[in-house]
Amino acid sequence: MYKGREYEIYFPINSGDTSIEGVELATYQKLHFLGVPALNWFGVQANWTYINMEGEDRKILAQMPKHVINFALTYDNPDIGFSGTVGLNWNGMVFEKYEKGVPIWNTPIHRLDASANYALTDNIRVYVRGKNLLDSPGDPEWEYKPTLDETRLHEIKYYGRWFSAGIDYSL
Repeated sequence: MYKGREYEIYFPINSGDTSIEGVELATYQKLHFLGVPALNWFGVQANWTYINMEGEDRKILAQMPKHVINFALTYDNPDIGFSGTVGLNWNGMVFEKYEKGVPIWNTPIHRLDASANYALTDNIRVYVRGKNLLDSPGDPEWEYKPTLDETRLHEIKYYGRWFSAGIDYSL
């Protein structure tokens, strides 16, 4: 109670003994093997991660998706000092928290990101980065009540697009 008003406060707590195991498959392949000169500086990167976790009393851990998938197209040409990446990222459903004893889940999210770097000199690079270029909503949260066999929207967060630009200097 604060100033005559009652508030409910939710926060994470340690869950005791926890087991986390998983597997990650990843590959990166430059496309020069195709024999097409225009593709010599391009590459493809992909990975999939699976995480299985369980805490004490069969509780699951918050903020850990079971599946994560990333795919990126890269370009890196040191002859002209330019590199760039366009990547699609997908996170599976994530347990967020318990609220009043009800589990709250974030639905899967996807995001398209891009970055580019250009070397002005051996020591100075300029860069530009963009995140969530598709303006995807982030972390829609759903309440799941198994005893009532009912699911309802809890909240949706919108992060918008993020952009940054700058200069890197290395000694």
